[in-house]
Amino acid sequence: MPTIQEEMSKVLNEWNKPVENNQPENTSMTQPVTKNQFGVSNNVTRVTFDYVQANPGVTATEAANALGKQGFKASSVTAIMAQMARSGSMRKEQYKYFVVAKEYTPIKLWKKTDKALKVEKAVAVVEKLAETAKPKPTITAQSIVDNMTLREARELYVELGKYFGA
Repeated sequence: MPTIQEEMSKVLNEWNKPVENNQPENTSMTQPVTKNQFGVSNNVTRVTFDYVQANPGVTATEAANALGKQGFKASSVTAIMAQMARSGSMRKEQYKYFVVAKEYTPIKLWKKTDKALKVEKAVAVVEKLAETAKPKPTITAQSIVDNMTLREARELYVELGKYFGA
């Protein structure tokens, strides 16, 4: 039975033999690491941006369903939309998304500066304060009647009849 030392020397001798696949002997066995070792198979970020730009006011669920039919993962679409909203590339109003940027920019360029984030937060606070400062609209009998269907009016008539004996 051969010893470990003999086996190791055999392995080392095999490694030292010249490579026969037309490579020079001085090349290293490892390949240099490149920045991108694979091609982009799909660009769900760009497609999501383009979809929201073409359909302003779309919800994340609607976009995920539509782009899911094109072969994109629904979870990727919704995550990218949320990330774009946080970064300022899109804005979100009551679950509806709108494109803010004029054109698509890669994710690496989305990072907002601290100053831009502070300004955005200040604007949001001012808008919220202005909204709460607005007087609430006065409810009148006419406004109630104007905003109700015939069935709802009949139900109201029956309920009021119980109170006023009509």
